[in-house]
Amino acid sequence: TRASVEPLAAVQEKRVAIDKDTSPIIASCLRSTQHLLLSHPDDGKADFARALIQIALEILQESNELHSPCLDLLKCCVESSALPNEDGGLIASYTAAHGIWKAWPVVCAALPPGYGIACSITGIKSSLGDLEDAAKHVAALTALRAALQNASANDPALFGLILQSVGFEILQLLRAYSVRILNGSGFDDNRVVVCTEAVRVNLMAFTYLSSAPTDELKVVAFVSTLFSILIESGECLQIASYAWSSIVK
Repeated sequence: TRASVEPLAAVQEKRVAIDKDTSPIIASCLRSTQHLLLSHPDDGKADFARALIQIALEILQESNELHSPCLDLLKCCVESSALPNEDGGLIASYTAAHGIWKAWPVVCAALPPGYGIACSITGIKSSLGDLEDAAKHVAALTALRAALQNASANDPALFGLILQSVGFEILQLLRAYSVRILNGSGFDDNRVVVCTEAVRVNLMAFTYLSSAPTDELKVVAFVSTLFSILIESGECLQIASYAWSSIVK
């Protein structure tokens, strides 16, 4: 345990830098601690898992080369029987609030369906509502759509929470990108991705509204708003046509 953890502690304390020479060693230590956690006795296992989560998140934010072992370790820690769901919810909330979107879906997938998303609404809303940062929009929307796809089969009512909490922000981004209210290199480069992901989330929401015992007037209002935004931009007609054909089917 000491041989595996001490190099990670040195990285965490900034005594060792992450570079091409140290990355293989750090990756090996991350994988080793994952195996150590699985075989750890129940006494002290939760504290060990919490310490490893903190290390994994810090390395994940610092290095692009160690994503895979960090995410594997993070998933193992959250799935560990040593941690209650409340701890996992806090981790999901933290990763969303700090924009660690590569880790967020991994954490959500390891928790009961929809639980991690519900715990992260504040962070999701903040990223989607920040109209100054295109990178946030792409990462948050893509992660949200992926997490919804995984969780919605077991918890379809989750879309009600999403529409109520961040529905405005998603429609706002769809309109802002489609009619180029937001422009510049960052926004133009991500325009197709943001529009596509926003439409996908809204289509999933429409499917839920169509099958749930919802006020028909609310469904009509939602669909009218969505398609008025899509049709407002001539360049989005192809997306609108795809969305309409999906809904008709």
